Parts: sequence; C-alpha cells; structure tokens
Amino acid sequence: MVSRESVDEVFLPDKEDCLEYLREQRWPDEVTCPHCESADTIKNALG
Repeated sequence: MVSRESVDEVFLPDKEDCLEYLREQRWPDEVTCPHCESADTIKNALG
C-alpha cells in the first residue's frame, strides 16, 4: 500500500511551485498589474 506522504510528494507541489506556475500561465512575458498594466508589482504580496 502507498502512504499518503509519498502520494503528496509525487502529486502535490509546494506552494511556491504552484504560484510560479500560475504566474507563468497568466503572464508569460512579464508580471503586470491587471488594472494599470504597470510592471512595478510585488511578488506574492498576499502570502
């Protein structure tokens, strides 16, 4: 039987990996503000 911990390690990336993937999907060139399109942003400001 496979343990829950080994399943988590294989299938569930850590929080920073998830955030980086989402950033790359939403902003493939550069992170910008959705309201003013400024590139002057704070990475992971809510975390």
